[in-house]
Amino acid sequence: MKAAEQELFIGKLMKDKKLAEDLRYASVIEKRKNEPTISLDDYLAKRSKKK
Repeated sequence: MKAAEQELFIGKLMKDKKLAEDLRYASVIEKRKNEPTISLDDYLAKRSKKK
């Protein structure tokens, strides 16, 4: 696709608010999938210590 066609296509996709939200979430997940994980219990314990 040419740049102008891509921009038009993406613009049409972004008009669908639910799809746009899903694509943003998918993008964040893709970017963060290699980050180290922490259990919810550990996260909450660490967070409560900061307060």
